[in-house]
Amino acid sequence: QGLDFARHDQLQTGQLVSRTNSDLVLIRSLLTQLPLVLANVLQFLLAVVIMVVLFLLARRRADEFAARAEAAYPPGADRNGLTH
Repeated sequence: QGLDFARHDQLQTGQLVSRTNSDLVLIRSLLTQLPLVLANVLQFLLAVVIMVVLFLLARRRADEFAARAEAAYPPGADRNGLTH
């Protein structure tokens, strides 16, 4: 909530000190929590990147395996290499 400076002149000193102290406590708690929040966000993003990379690697490996299996056992051939 914003107050103009004329309003400050009407307030008692104790009220101004109390409000200032309250604001400083809120700012201090924000500055204390900010590094923790940033570290958690960074850890989350890193985990997402790692999962995407592992997914892409597994998918590429599966495609390579499928290509080798197709070359080793062409359609119409059984495991002994005999065609039907």
